[in-house]
Amino acid sequence: FNILKFCESVNTLIRKLISIVSQINFIRLDIKSRIDRMKQFNLFDIHDRTGLGRPSKTPDVQFTEESNESEIEQQQHVSSEPDEGGSVTKIPHVKIVQLKEEEAELTLQEKECGRDMYHFQGYFEKLEQSRNEKCAYMKRLYNSIGPVLVKLESLVLGTFTGRSEKMRGYYTYWEQMTFHCILDNAYKNLKCYIERLLSDVPMFEVNAVMLMSEIVLE
Repeated sequence: FNILKFCESVNTLIRKLISIVSQINFIRLDIKSRIDRMKQFNLFDIHDRTGLGRPSKTPDVQFTEESNESEIEQQQHVSSEPDEGGSVTKIPHVKIVQLKEEEAELTLQEKECGRDMYHFQGYFEKLEQSRNEKCAYMKRLYNSIGPVLVKLESLVLGTFTGRSEKMRGYYTYWEQMTFHCILDNAYKNLKCYIERLLSDVPMFEVNAVMLMSEIVLE
């Protein structure tokens, strides 16, 4: 019995196990990311492109660096530290600017429900076109989850059926997560649209002409 070879074989198996676990975790995050993207779609905002791309988000906390050397020299007893050679190292000041809660809340509200005013005649055609585009993209995201799960099955069990009894619980979990995601998205969109219609902010505009005592729509 060679202890050295045994240790090498054990280490090889451990490395394979770590690799499999890492890939499983990567696939889990990938599926979760797809479901989260499905939840972000706003079906009633024509100009909202959330979910179709990856727009950058402005942080609520912004960091700015002050490079005024005169102020730094005046505050060396606070903002400077001597290094091993005895020289003084200047540390630039960093100011943290917190955005107002009202502005952050308004930005979130505008992003969710929109604040644009639309022309009434062409609004519903544009809305249907935008909604069809987003629903088609959501469908592609949903259809892409199945092959990812099959890939996971092949990684763990070496099969490609998509119907493995050993992975029934895992399949059920992600199916429930996707179902709840679609329900939450539908509820959030309907709630947002109703609140938008009932709010005091104008949503539609019409072109009209006054002829004598009558109002004629163009």
